[in-house]
Amino acid sequence: MYAFCPMVNHEKCGIADTDNHLSTDMGLKANLEKRHVSSTEMRYRPPSITNPIREYDSCYYEITIDESVLEKYIPK
Repeated sequence: MYAFCPMVNHEKCGIADTDNHLSTDMGLKANLEKRHVSSTEMRYRPPSITNPIREYDSCYYEITIDESVLEKYIPK
């Protein structure tokens, strides 16, 4: 199940190597290079005694294989 949130985009979720940083297509292609995502834009409000409700941003990533890798590498 997927839910659309207009606040989720490449920039907010730490995907820095794209031309369209405001894209909401969260697909990533896995290849032989190590990559990571990091963000300083994520918000989190912990619960308190006066307000027990916590609020936070969240991201999701759809990771698929980069099929061009299969020409050079056969996973075992």
